[in-house]
Amino acid sequence: MGGNGSDPFRMAGEPINRSGDWITPLSDSLENLILDLIEWLARRERSYEETLAAWRTSCPRFTVWEDANDRGLVRSDKGGSRAIVRPTPAGMTLLKERRPEVHDQLRSIDASEPRGARP
Repeated sequence: MGGNGSDPFRMAGEPINRSGDWITPLSDSLENLILDLIEWLARRERSYEETLAAWRTSCPRFTVWEDANDRGLVRSDKGGSRAIVRPTPAGMTLLKERRPEVHDQLRSIDASEPRGARP
């Protein structure tokens, strides 16, 4: 039926993750969008309002902002009179694991700029 001897509902060659769960195209898309969010936040300081305007969605299938928060990949910090959204260490670790070239690029940008130079 499915092409996989141990699971008749799994198609032959369909990828599974380390925990044995199915990886659907939707979950891959959501994971890539979460990585995009982390990268976007790491490139420069973003306000809470700016972040929500860009990343919050009413689509129940693409809950990028909500999932990133629930997984502890982003955080909001009070920065004077406004809240600033930043990736957490866990978010940066995920970016390093899944997109090492982007992580390295961000580190080289940080190293070349004087402290506080990023807007």
